[in-house]
Amino acid sequence: MRVLPGLVVVLILWMFPSPAWGDEVFDLDLGLPDFSGGYSRPTDVDVELDEPTRNQLLALRLMLDFGFDYGEWDDLTELWDRESDWLTGAANPRSSARGIPQAMTSLYPETQSEEWLSDPEAQIRWGLEYIKDRYGTPSAALAHHDLKNWY
Repeated sequence: MRVLPGLVVVLILWMFPSPAWGDEVFDLDLGLPDFSGGYSRPTDVDVELDEPTRNQLLALRLMLDFGFDYGEWDDLTELWDRESDWLTGAANPRSSARGIPQAMTSLYPETQSEEWLSDPEAQIRWGLEYIKDRYGTPSAALAHHDLKNWY
């Protein structure tokens, strides 16, 4: 059985609604029912998430902030899976494409700084703005990628 990436993210957000964004570990306060039928807050639980998962959680929030419908999530996930596997340091050896959205640093000077190249939020914001301006939606960007193998 294949679990859709979007469903996994929704389940994570539902299970852990208030993550404390950190470098490698999320400090989560889980609310679980106790055996007496009441509601208790157990001690904090540390959940270690890998870089792609952290970047996807951030991207989901930002995608919705940008005004895209949740129905676009699976297409954005597929697009950036193909482009970078959601890795901040992804680099195309045949071009100047860098980062999660694979921005062509030779064409877009704002993507050339060391800060941009190491900041997943800056990369995701840039990528969502690029998609919105050029294609309108992640699904349209993915459709273009399906035809041309680039977006």
